[in-house]
Amino acid sequence: QADALAAYHRLRQLLDDDLGVDPSPELQALEVAILRQDAWLDGPANHPRRPAIRLPSPGNELIGRGDQAQEVEELVRARRLVTLVGPGGVGKTRLAVEVARRITEEFPAGVLFVDVSAVRDPELVLSTVGQETGGGGRPWEAILDRRMLLVLDNLEQVLAAAPRIGELHERCPGLHLLATSRAPLRITGEQQYEVPVLDDADAARLFDERARETLAAWRPDPAVASAAVGRLDGLPLAIELTAARVKVLPPDALATVPPLDVMARGRRDAPERHRTLRDTIAWSYSLLEPDVQRAFRQLAAFAGGFGTDAAAAVAGADLDAISDLVDHSLVRRSADRFTMLETIREFAAEESARCGEAAGMAERHLEHFAAVMRVIRAQVARNEDFDTWMGVCTAERDNLRVAFDHALSTRNLPAARDLCTAIWTYWLVVGAIEEGERWAQGYLDLLPANAVRERANVMLLLAEYPRWSGAHERAIRLRQEGLTLARQADDPELVATFLDDLSASLISVGRLEEAEAAVEEAMALRQQLPDDLHGMTHTESALANLRLRQGRADEALSIARLMQERDEQRGLPIGWRLETNELEASALLRVGRRAEAEAAFEALLKEATRADFKIVMLAALVGLAEAVAEEDPDRAAALLDAAERLHQESRIAYWDPRRVEALRATLGLD
Repeated sequence: QADALAAYHRLRQLLDDDLGVDPSPELQALEVAILRQDAWLDGPANHPRRPAIRLPSPGNELIGRGDQAQEVEELVRARRLVTLVGPGGVGKTRLAVEVARRITEEFPAGVLFVDVSAVRDPELVLSTVGQETGGGGRPWEAILDRRMLLVLDNLEQVLAAAPRIGELHERCPGLHLLATSRAPLRITGEQQYEVPVLDDADAARLFDERARETLAAWRPDPAVASAAVGRLDGLPLAIELTAARVKVLPPDALATVPPLDVMARGRRDAPERHRTLRDTIAWSYSLLEPDVQRAFRQLAAFAGGFGTDAAAAVAGADLDAISDLVDHSLVRRSADRFTMLETIREFAAEESARCGEAAGMAERHLEHFAAVMRVIRAQVARNEDFDTWMGVCTAERDNLRVAFDHALSTRNLPAARDLCTAIWTYWLVVGAIEEGERWAQGYLDLLPANAVRERANVMLLLAEYPRWSGAHERAIRLRQEGLTLARQADDPELVATFLDDLSASLISVGRLEEAEAAVEEAMALRQQLPDDLHGMTHTESALANLRLRQGRADEALSIARLMQERDEQRGLPIGWRLETNELEASALLRVGRRAEAEAAFEALLKEATRADFKIVMLAALVGLAEAVAEEDPDRAAALLDAAERLHQESRIAYWDPRRVEALRATLGLD
């Protein structure tokens, strides 16, 4: 397979770069066939891996963009970096999604949509891309030379990230980028495409189509449509907002309601189209009742959407107010959440600032999400409802970023603590190592030097990220520094926890004698704390890992079984429970009980996959591959390939890379 893929890429390079010839459908089919030799584990059977196609579903027809879509298609094929530029509301995102949808079959490695509208730090753009494609902050390490299309949406607020995007473009010869932005990236290889406004005929058609969606009894009238869209400069968002008014205004009034005087209050140097869009949004805003206007302004606090409870707590928006905003197309409903278009959210934020509400709004947003995460953290500590915790962290990720950044900027230490300590494991579970480390370091930087115990607790979190990214020496240094602080705080439980974690990092670099001394000291401390069963489990896990590395698998198996009995009696958090099960499966494998080990690893992989716990998924894939290697080497090879993809996508390090290398060599994969 590797030789075939290499030969294929040489042929593609000859066609694309040297001769400038597009590949034939047959050659593209060959690419699909070669790349789909990869396999991904799906239960007990292996199935061909299909390219990931992750695009938003628009829900209605694209109107008036046939020529532009064809032009952009041709540009994306010919040029690997195309940026759709234009004012907010002109339809850049909608056009990009339509083009990507039309050409998905031309990209066998996948077509992915990456929305960066909630990202404000340019340094986080590549890690946001990496969360979709793999590779963390270095997504090119996961993409390599695979033929893939990325749609990067809403880049205008992070244009400083353009050089990093250029680096991604340069490092991945098979990657095509289709970006949307109000301003060009201005980097080498970029092809800009100005998205035009709709002409009069298409604008009227769009108005009638959206009016009919809003009001089933709507009957198109060319004169009404022409009058309604005449002042809107062909901007699709402005037209759609106007069409939403047919529910509340008679047709002859659609063209007569005066917009707010934006020229007197807005930026006089703003582009004409931007001022016109602002007029349209301001007009919709002016039709709201005062209490709904206030709710609308304060809903700008949310990034990535909101639920009804959050809307009430932060913006004072009840269901009636939200319903009015949905009817006016200022808020959109998606399942049980609501979102604003980014352009509309910007307008709401400006109005909130003008009314002197922005500071209080940001504080309520922070207080709300800090309180939410306090409750979630308590549930997880009691081993309750892991799925709810994951669901909240995933759904509110952008809001949590905004809240945490506000906590840092205002030096709100209690809120920063609530947010960071509740979500820190989430970054490990989903493989967002860089972001987790940024949060922990930001929290640590807030703490005064004399807050010894709290700084030590934060360093427990901080050191986990380099451990799971494979930076073991850095993890050792952080854990040694934290251990010193824990001893200064005279906290034996904290000291024991640091010793456990330090032993794990020492084991990873082969310093087994130092690891043994750390575990022995931790065990002595735990024995003086008889009520701390969770802590004892933590130390026993460290001891079992050490015994496995020392070749004393029988002892490791006995320890793992003891930990499982304790779990059945008292219950442990899911992360510890999965780690205990992984220890048992690994010990069974080491003592030669391969059939039992295979069953244990299969059960572990199923549960870890259900929880999306990538650290354990990686360990289970490797362990299962080792368990079946003798009897089914083809399956073992497929499992290792799946593990390698997960490793590349998540940037989570192998627990024992030498073991993986040895197994790959045995299977002839190197």
